[in-house]
Amino acid sequence: MAEAFATKVQPVLRKGSTGPSVKTLQQKLNALGGYGLAVDGSFGAKTDAAVRSYQAGVGIAIDGVVGNKTWSKLESNAKPTVLRQGASGADVKFMQQRLAAHGFRCGASGEDGKFGSCTLASVKAFQKAKGLTVDGVCGPKTWAALGTATRNPEREPEKTVDFDRDRGKPAFGV
Repeated sequence: MAEAFATKVQPVLRKGSTGPSVKTLQQKLNALGGYGLAVDGSFGAKTDAAVRSYQAGVGIAIDGVVGNKTWSKLESNAKPTVLRQGASGADVKFMQQRLAAHGFRCGASGEDGKFGSCTLASVKAFQKAKGLTVDGVCGPKTWAALGTATRNPEREPEKTVDFDRDRGKPAFGV
């Protein structure tokens, strides 16, 4: 005789959703990422930004929709990745790609998966442009900004950060 296992089915949530499942989502996001959301059961702009940040931080599609993949990460208590200078790998490369999508490229090294001086300068320039605390660390608030805005090439010129090795300082150009 086959045993039946109860599986917890979570509803798909998105901006505009309300109810107890949204409260559960907000509590999970606050516990895992320190987003400081009001646990009010209303999936508004702040919850949407937190979801997108969380999705970016755990490496899943950034769509603002809380479906099976997002619930699975939340249920497994996956914490968003916090990246600092010296880090390397796929998470850094993804962050560099998001920075580039916003027009903050890192000179010739580009998206190499290494969080070096150029990437640090790009993160700081991005944080400054978005009104965030400029600390060079890609944490929940920086991920949120990277995951929600898009660059319009016709209205926003690309910003390039090149490392000037003679002076040891990042040189910003347009």
